[in-house]
Amino acid sequence: MFNSVNQYCLNSIVALSEVCPVSADEDILDEHGNKLWARGLRISRDLQERLLRRKLARPIETTLTAEGAITFVDVIRDCRHLIAEQTLLAKVAGGHSAQALIDDLRTVPIPGPLRLLLTAVRDQYPEGYRHMLSCVAVSAGIAARTDLPDHEAKLLLIAALLHDLGEMYINPDYVRNSDQLNCAEWKHVASHPRVGQMLIQEMTSLPPSVGICILQHHQRLDGSGYPHYDTHMPQHPLGALLATADAASAIIMRSGPGAVSRVGLALKIVPEEFDRQFVSALLHAFGDDEETVACDELDCQCAERAAAISARLGKAMDIGEAHWTKNRGRCGGELVGSVLGVLHNIEKSVRATGILELEPLGDLEQNQELLNEIRLVIMELEWRMRNLARNLYIRAEAKGDRELHELWPLIRVLDDTVPWDPTSPDADWSSAH
Repeated sequence: MFNSVNQYCLNSIVALSEVCPVSADEDILDEHGNKLWARGLRISRDLQERLLRRKLARPIETTLTAEGAITFVDVIRDCRHLIAEQTLLAKVAGGHSAQALIDDLRTVPIPGPLRLLLTAVRDQYPEGYRHMLSCVAVSAGIAARTDLPDHEAKLLLIAALLHDLGEMYINPDYVRNSDQLNCAEWKHVASHPRVGQMLIQEMTSLPPSVGICILQHHQRLDGSGYPHYDTHMPQHPLGALLATADAASAIIMRSGPGAVSRVGLALKIVPEEFDRQFVSALLHAFGDDEETVACDELDCQCAERAAAISARLGKAMDIGEAHWTKNRGRCGGELVGSVLGVLHNIEKSVRATGILELEPLGDLEQNQELLNEIRLVIMELEWRMRNLARNLYIRAEAKGDRELHELWPLIRVLDDTVPWDPTSPDADWSSAH
């Protein structure tokens, strides 16, 4: 994969070279042995044009070095600053045990290609770098509170730092606007855990468990998530911890009042998704302090939105069960069987929250705290249904047009922003947001 130069990754490296020297460690050769760039020369836009037209003898990432490239000493310093800056991170990772786990990374060498990529992330995508650091901090906090052995904790924190490097190989417009992507666009973003694992496998000698953690950081214990939608694939224990830390740190970094409530809801609303031990350890770290969030005008439609979720869930399960009965024993039937399992989990969560019993609660507008809790529940459930549609699309498309057409009614009920027909010339993908 990496012998063909990825334009998005190369764009970031070239942009980095404009603020700090990036030079060739060795002659850069194409697959036929022709020299494209001499050892010692600084990278420039001229090289960019040459590389994008050729396959290389070795991945470009392995042949370049950035002056002042990031080390774990830098990571530890930046992580400490972020913990001091973010109150919730301080609660999770400010203790002695968590800090000791982070400090223990000081002697770990970062493989050259990953130093280059991390340096580019720090320079070009500072918010992405801060998310990586926050994931390290949350992972350390959970590891300390669950008495994870030091060796395993070290591997976990390495994976936490590297977990989103695969995004360097994806159109940055997709990464920045991932919440607004349609199914066809989303599949590119959903590939980043696999790309990240391949980076570890092909360019480093890091233990395979680091790559597995990176691969699974968007997987869920119930088989949902991506890139592998599979209820039969066991999740590595460290992968399960990283998945918890990644989900929580994304919310923490958006910060603001109510962040603790949002983290708790995201991790607990569907109990089958995350490891309860890790969730409990994280939420215990937050303590009892929490602020109430004021709701906005849109929240006054909570009852209608809750009813709509319930109706869509019911319709999706009817469609899924009919498809499963018709195709039992076929690959498509097995895929829909997995989807039905997730839908049943979501339905249980909907009923457990009580949002379907809103009418007897009276005038919700007068109870701002309750209204906010309901709003958060609805947002989480709506997001899960849309995410399920995206993941089902990816799996169905991989099986061919016939499978995609057969499953399209189910995909469209789960995410009603998509067009009626995924392959029709009239399908307006540009508006499917």
